[in-house]
Parts: sequence; C-alpha cells; structure tokens
Amino acid sequence: MSVFRSLYHVVGLLYDYLLPLLLHRPGAPCCESSLCRPAGNGKSGGPDILQNNLEDIQQFSSILPPGWKPKKPSRRSQQRKAKRKRWKELLADERRDRFILNEATTKLSKYKREQEELFGFCANPNLPLWKNKIDYINQLTIDQINAEPSNLTCHNYCDELAPPPGTKRLLGKGLKYCVKYPVPTNDINLSLSRFENDVLRRIVTFLGQEDDDNYIPELYIKSGWPFKQVDDEIENALSKFRAEVERNQRQYRRQQSTNLTPLQWRLLKDFKKNDYYTVIEADKNLGACILRLSTYTERGIKEHLGNTSVYKRLSVEEMRGRMQS
Repeated sequence: MSVFRSLYHVVGLLYDYLLPLLLHRPGAPCCESSLCRPAGNGKSGGPDILQNNLEDIQQFSSILPPGWKPKKPSRRSQQRKAKRKRWKELLADERRDRFILNEATTKLSKYKREQEELFGFCANPNLPLWKNKIDYINQLTIDQINAEPSNLTCHNYCDELAPPPGTKRLLGKGLKYCVKYPVPTNDINLSLSRFENDVLRRIVTFLGQEDDDNYIPELYIKSGWPFKQVDDEIENALSKFRAEVERNQRQYRRQQSTNLTPLQWRLLKDFKKNDYYTVIEADKNLGACILRLSTYTERGIKEHLGNTSVYKRLSVEEMRGRMQS
C-alpha cells in the first residue's frame, strides 16, 4: 500500500512539474494547440497559459491513471506551513521593533550629549524637579561650587533683542572674574624662544663688562632683533633647559576642572564674535552692563561728546593746526 502511495505521489509530481517542460521542450514537435503557439508578445506559453487552457491538457490525460487528481496537502503539513509563516511574521516584527528601538536610543543619546555640551547637564523627564536639582549639584565639582558668587549683579539695558539665556549668571560674576581654563593657554615655544633671545642679547651686550649701577632699564628698548648663537656651551645649556621644560610641561599638562559651565564658555565665544551687544562696567562698582552697541555709541555721542559745555567741535584746519603746534 505504501509503494502504491509513493508511486501515486511521483506521478502527481510528474504531472505538476515535468509536463509543462515536455510540452515546451526546445526542438520538440509542435502541435496545433494553444500550448505550443506563441503568446501575443512572441514568446512561448508558460504555466499561466497551461492553467488557462485546461481543454488542451485533457489530451494528455491518457498517460495518467483514470480518476487521478492532485493530492491535497495533509492537515499536519498545512499546520507546519502556517506555523512557519507565523514565525516569519514574528521575526519580522521583532527585527522592526529592534530597529526602531536602536534608532530611538541613538537619537536620545545624541540629544543628551548636545544638552550636556550646551548647558552642562541634561535633566531626566521621568524624575521630579527636586531630584534633577540634586543630580545637577552632585555632578558639579568643588571648584565650580566654590567659585559661584552669591551676589550676582548684571544690568540689562537691551530694549529690543533680549540677551541669550545664561547671560546674567555669566556677567554677574564681574568683569574682573578670573577664569580658570581647562589647560594652560600659554605658548611654550614662544616663551622659550623669547627667553633664549634675551639670554643671547645680554651675552652679546654685557659680556666682559663690569656691573654699572647707572644702568636704567627704561632707557633701553628691545628691538626684537634675533641674536645668533655665540658659544657652543651656552647653546648646549639652552637646549637642555628647553628639553627639561618641555618634559615637565608634558608631565603636568593635564585637563583640570574649570570654574565656568559649558553654556558660559559658549556665551563667551559668542560675545567675542557678536557685534550687536557690548558689555561695559557700571559706575561706582555696580557690576556689568549689557546693551546694544548702537545704543551705546548713540548715547556716548549725544550725552558726552555732544555736551558743548565740556567739548568743543573743531574744524579740520583747527585740528591740523593744533596737531602741528
């Protein structure tokens, strides 16, 4: 019985897959049926034409057993096929969810990094306000906490465009506030070159002369002339001194904590490039003032230079005559 079922299944496969190939084998004798006639576009017929022309297939049914029909897939195979389909859908959904989660995590990390670079801290929206304040204070260094003055004073005289956020906390520190940079800003090569040139200048000028108490430094102006090496021993000593200084600088040149926040550093750079605002010191040590540059220039001309009781306007001839005299 099992042999008959296997043979029955093989015949079904031959009918489903090999019969179209036999009908359209290159070089085979052609019949007048629509199976072998070319389609409307000039190409030979395929499985679509075979399905649409069942009458032509009946002439080949004599080679099949009488009453033969294609075997339907069993219920178990259908269940396995449906299960595989469901698994593919689940895996596709899981891959899509993982992709969306990775994209969201990347965007949130980028936003958090931008906020920390701008303000020095990024608040957590899932936490209450008091908890975010505690986290902000905990991430500050001791230098930043001690360097924050308690009496911030800043006068805003901008009548049109308000200054950027954080200006009051920056200018409230005072215009004489000592800024602590993360790394030293001096150029060691420039300093060493100037030191070596000063040593050579003194050797060339005062070598072999006795000390004179009448030497007045104010009478001697540095010309900036580059002096050449005068002695090998002095040149070796200067080279060793330079190498030792550079070694110590590399050893101790480490990034330290600064007394300004990232937002305040950005404001300093923006104010240097911006010509719309100007910052001046108020009278009687009342703090810094920020206002428009055009307003400052206009009031300076009207209230000070335009005061005829203090200033007098001169013509071009009078100005040149007084300069020559």
